[in-house]
Amino acid sequence: MVRSSRAGVDWKLFRNIALSWAVTLPISGKFQSTV
Repeated sequence: MVRSSRAGVDWKLFRNIALSWAVTLPISGKFQSTV
């Protein structure tokens, strides 16, 4: 049980990291080109 819940958390964490990367990269690129 602990294993499956842990795997679920890892999956969610991976998705959050991927989403934050997809959002952060274009924003930081625009910010750098502006500054």
